[in-house]
Amino acid sequence: MITFLKLLHRSVLIGLSLFTTAAIAQTQTVGTTVNSPTAFDSYTLIYTYNSPTVYLINNCGQKIHQWTTSGNTLIAYLQPNGDLIKTSIDPATVFVGGGSQGFIERYSWSGALQWKYKLSNDTMTLHHDIEIMPNGNILCNVWKKIPAPQVRNMGRDPNNEMGLGEIWDDLVLELQPTGTTGANIVWQWKASEHIVQDIDEKLPNYGIVASSPELLNLNYRPEGIGTFKDWLHFNSVSYNAELDQIALSGHTFDEIYIIDHGTTSSQSSGHVGGTQGKGGDLLYRWGNPAAYNQGGDTDQVFNGQHDPHWIQYGDYTNSIITFNNMAAPNYSAIDIITPSWDGMKYTLGSNGKYSPSAPDFRFTKKVPQEFFSGIMAAATVLPNGNLYFTEATKGKYTEYDLSADSVVWEYTNPMKNSNFTKQGDAPSLNVTFRTYKYSKDYSAFTGRTLTPGLPLEVDPWPTACNGIDTTTHQDTTQQDTT
Repeated sequence: MITFLKLLHRSVLIGLSLFTTAAIAQTQTVGTTVNSPTAFDSYTLIYTYNSPTVYLINNCGQKIHQWTTSGNTLIAYLQPNGDLIKTSIDPATVFVGGGSQGFIERYSWSGALQWKYKLSNDTMTLHHDIEIMPNGNILCNVWKKIPAPQVRNMGRDPNNEMGLGEIWDDLVLELQPTGTTGANIVWQWKASEHIVQDIDEKLPNYGIVASSPELLNLNYRPEGIGTFKDWLHFNSVSYNAELDQIALSGHTFDEIYIIDHGTTSSQSSGHVGGTQGKGGDLLYRWGNPAAYNQGGDTDQVFNGQHDPHWIQYGDYTNSIITFNNMAAPNYSAIDIITPSWDGMKYTLGSNGKYSPSAPDFRFTKKVPQEFFSGIMAAATVLPNGNLYFTEATKGKYTEYDLSADSVVWEYTNPMKNSNFTKQGDAPSLNVTFRTYKYSKDYSAFTGRTLTPGLPLEVDPWPTACNGIDTTTHQDTTQQDTT
């Protein structure tokens, strides 16, 4: 009897062990994990930072289309005619910094390379973001070297930890593509032409920082942010055609900025002229008033933010949404603010700060620590009013119904550089700068063959909509469903 009980006990333990192992093994780790009927009926453009391939998937996670390109992918956009415009890094770049790129490429729907422009040399390079304008021109974030001797003559504090070495200016260039490899620079803006310093009163840019919110403080430096050369680290550019204004994200200063695009390049280099009469000076800034000596640590809202842009849909139309990466040390937030725009200009408060005093709306998860991406990332409002966000470091994309306070679609990218993760295995190497959802009635899809293929992950599991009817091995990397 004792022997029988021992055997029974051992069998139970083994059974429990197998059950536990099976339960762990049956945890879905990649692909579509949530797909509600209320999710935006759309296709999602996905990729990873180190992969040359860009995919279009449906809400079930099935492959709809793909483009195989010539380099990595930091950002990609699907155009109304079905073309893909994306950036990739220049392997020979001399700019060693996060977000460094070098090429802009345009591919047809069928994958033919139509245009490739190199914006990378010994003195300047494309970095981070591009924005496609309604006229087909392209706005770009660009770094340009400012040599050390010139820096010393700009009013840099010699006692500042940044020293007097080379720094990188942040530019916004507007490119007009020409031919198959060319572009005309039809407009430009330089941050270095809109600075103030209170060190050397003999220089023309000398001034009182707190009284100059329209200018960037040359000597402001939060601790532990970026490299000394990359002193501003702009990481996004967004365009509002109705206002003819540009929104920028200044990662180092923990602020967002709005500048006037209604200027000539000559006017943008100065302080007068243009639609707003201020040349290229900042029209508005928000997120960290300490950057212009109008606040302290308790006034700072943004920390390492990304992707500020004007909202096009929902209750906060025309407000600005921003992914606030480090809202706290261990969680992120999505903040919406309504700038102090009276229809003609941005008004500065009597306290020397732009309104609002705090975000008009903030989203984070019920357990805040479950929502976090310390770098990159993005958020937007979809046409159905839902919130859509990319947690970059997780390769995780989520659609959230604010009215129902629930996730209605969620997808974890199974791409692993140029390979794919097997369903049930932990995802890795799937960092994604930003993703976009496109309505199924978007003009890019008109007249296209959009037959769903298999999910991207290796050995996908059956779900209600992905077309998989068996648990047998199905290595989707061997399937051509383009």
